[in-house]
Amino acid sequence: MAELDSQVVKWALNVLRGRNDKSLPTKIHELAQQTGAVGTAVLAADPDFAKTVASARVGVSHGGASKTLSRVEHYWYGDVLTWVVPGHAF
Repeated sequence: MAELDSQVVKWALNVLRGRNDKSLPTKIHELAQQTGAVGTAVLAADPDFAKTVASARVGVSHGGASKTLSRVEHYWYGDVLTWVVPGHAF
């Protein structure tokens, strides 16, 4: 086995020890909560918003989503998600 660069090993250990294991629905819910009035309104209108959006993403990315969204739902949930995420992208 080839020797590993000690700096690479140190970097990898730091990444693995500091990883964030929050689920995607948890991350989306927290983003919505931190968005202020927009996030509050979104979560009031649909308390399961984060779970629904995460499930839709899993269905598209990996297949086999537990809940299939209609085309209209897919459009609107995706649109609303763009209201929540940009507040944290910058």
